[in-house]
Amino acid sequence: MKKIISFFIPSLCYFLVIFTNSFSYAQNSKNNSYLVPVGGGTTHNYLMKTFVGLSQKPNPTVLIIPYASEEKNTIITSEKSIAMFKRLGINNISSLDTADQKKSLELIKKCDLIWMPGGSQLKLRKALEQANLTEAILKRYADGNFVIGGTSAGASVMSDIMMAGNEKDKTTGEYNPVISYGLKLWPEAIIDQHFSERKRLPRLRKAVEKNKNLLGIGIDESTGIIYDGAEKITVLGKGTVTFIRYNKAKDNMEETILKAGEIYHL
Repeated sequence: MKKIISFFIPSLCYFLVIFTNSFSYAQNSKNNSYLVPVGGGTTHNYLMKTFVGLSQKPNPTVLIIPYASEEKNTIITSEKSIAMFKRLGINNISSLDTADQKKSLELIKKCDLIWMPGGSQLKLRKALEQANLTEAILKRYADGNFVIGGTSAGASVMSDIMMAGNEKDKTTGEYNPVISYGLKLWPEAIIDQHFSERKRLPRLRKAVEKNKNLLGIGIDESTGIIYDGAEKITVLGKGTVTFIRYNKAKDNMEETILKAGEIYHL
């Protein structure tokens, strides 16, 4: 049986709590590496402050990976992300250029945080594969003291078995999930985003029914989770996160819906 722990964050003490929680996450993580998938929509400052705080550094180095966007929009995507981090007081920000593999490998090796904006998770995965950069990201994450975050497509791409889209059944008219593979940072989960807003519960349920060993995670917009790489997932943001797991003993799907401040124990 999984336990849910709730805590209230008073608005007047918000920034103190962020610092305290970030320190707590670092103490509980297996190797001080974290995944921070966000469900799309508006990425509020408090989400990003928590993300940056996980690095435990006063001025961490951030690497933007903009390749979920259309090729013509990658520069604009990078500029928007860089501006977002600068508003948080971060100055050490770079954008990945897959055309220069040597420099890209150096940036991945030296950065403290990676941020992946939204778009198409398939485009993002293929761009990193074609540039032979996927293994470098996996190694950097496994080495520890590293944080990887992403929104929308940048969230879904973190898993091994990845939600890639919808496909309409010609007989029933129902939409079925299109499954592909992602960056394999989180092999035990499958992540869906824009979850409540786009009514994606049926497709995530179907995905878990086809992959009963996986934990389905549906994240609302302006909402994120922090996965400590070991035993707990903490919810933050304004919406909810839906967890779907197959219970072998009962032969059914169990759904748990959590809001900000609540923790899902694995």
